[in-house]
Amino acid sequence: MNTTNRWKIYKTWFLRLLGWDGVLPVVVFLVPRLVAYLLPQFPDAMVVFALALLIVGILYRFFVGRKHIQTNHCGRKFRLAQMIALVSGIMAIALDEGVVLASSDLQPKLSAADFEALTVTYVIYILCMALALYPGLPKPKSKMNITIKI
Repeated sequence: MNTTNRWKIYKTWFLRLLGWDGVLPVVVFLVPRLVAYLLPQFPDAMVVFALALLIVGILYRFFVGRKHIQTNHCGRKFRLAQMIALVSGIMAIALDEGVVLASSDLQPKLSAADFEALTVTYVIYILCMALALYPGLPKPKSKMNITIKI
């Protein structure tokens, strides 16, 4: 495999990781706040949307992540490690999102210690997802083409 193809695979992996793990947590964080802003007469609407998005986010991450793992170019044992990393990462981000959503409903401001804990679990999540979404490299094609004509 030449260097440009390898670079292309790694670039796609990095962009998928950035989009998957950068956008989804922000959506789960912002949508309930948008609902609370648009529907102030229904204070429980934010809680309902927050819980629904948390559950949908977990399920979405799992099923899409599992599909990526099943279609990558890694071996069977490494795919098992990727599934463990996927589930571990989902648990870490679910903990993060749950704390953020609960704190927004119960206590409007997070302390510095809260931000440190959230940052640590987010870094764990990113590392787990980097491993889980690793695409592997396709096996090189044989350079030897032998054709036998009879």
